[in-house]
Amino acid sequence: MDKRSGRRRLGGGSYIVFGIILILGMAVGSSGFLMAAGTRQPGAAKPEDPSVWGQIQTALDRAYALTWPLATALAGVGTATMAAFQMVKDLFHVRREFHRNRVRKWFQRRAAATTGVHAKEAEESLVRLATAGDDDALYSLEVDKLAGQINAAARMALDSPQGNRDLIYCLAAQADSDDLTKVLNPPASVSASASDAEKKQARDQAASYLEAKNRVATHIQRTLDGFQIMLDYQWKYWNQKWAFGLNFAFVMALLLVNSYRAGGYRTDTPAYLLVALLGGFVAPVTKDLVSALETLKGRKR
Repeated sequence: MDKRSGRRRLGGGSYIVFGIILILGMAVGSSGFLMAAGTRQPGAAKPEDPSVWGQIQTALDRAYALTWPLATALAGVGTATMAAFQMVKDLFHVRREFHRNRVRKWFQRRAAATTGVHAKEAEESLVRLATAGDDDALYSLEVDKLAGQINAAARMALDSPQGNRDLIYCLAAQADSDDLTKVLNPPASVSASASDAEKKQARDQAASYLEAKNRVATHIQRTLDGFQIMLDYQWKYWNQKWAFGLNFAFVMALLLVNSYRAGGYRTDTPAYLLVALLGGFVAPVTKDLVSALETLKGRKR
């Protein structure tokens, strides 16, 4: 699990580095074009200072003149796009439906591994034990709170296995079969008039039952940890993918509309594609900053 998480963090870092390389490449390419054209625009070559340090300063000024307006414009567009994206997610309860869909698919995969286990009954038991039957309230929670509620429902199901068999099997599908059998069939209590041999046997059965129950509970906890990591990764990846696509489409549409109003279609489409691609890279970064601010805001002081 640690190796996979490391690869995911590395993938996110490579994503940002690739975007920075694209921005620098565009700056260098555009500055070279301006130098070759011999224009008097900001960033054009200044032949009056032929020294090495003078040329370095000229190159830095050229890069700044090209990248700073582009970066500020893309940052503004990315912020606006992310604000609209967040509003749409809140209005249409995207997180809730995302969690509902992922939990149902997870239950279906785990129920298919055991004969006679039904994912629908498992979900109904989960919602009943976690939020008293309010599935919207359950699936609207953030991923860590959702996993916590599922774990609480699992504890209640282990304490009262009757009627919660499907939920226990879905959450502990890979646990030891003997432990599951003991958990689903708790030992009966003995009367006070029972013989010493019967009482000793009942104590042994109770001890064996508690050991099996603890092992199953630990297995469920580890299973939910893995599910939480997987669900959190999928949610972040889904957000980044849509943020990139929406910002790319929005920037591209603005450039094309502006080009059309300026005199019809021109041959600037390759440059527009590059700028829109850079705008797509800015959007996930803006989304991460917004998420970080929301996390700081939610902390108790």
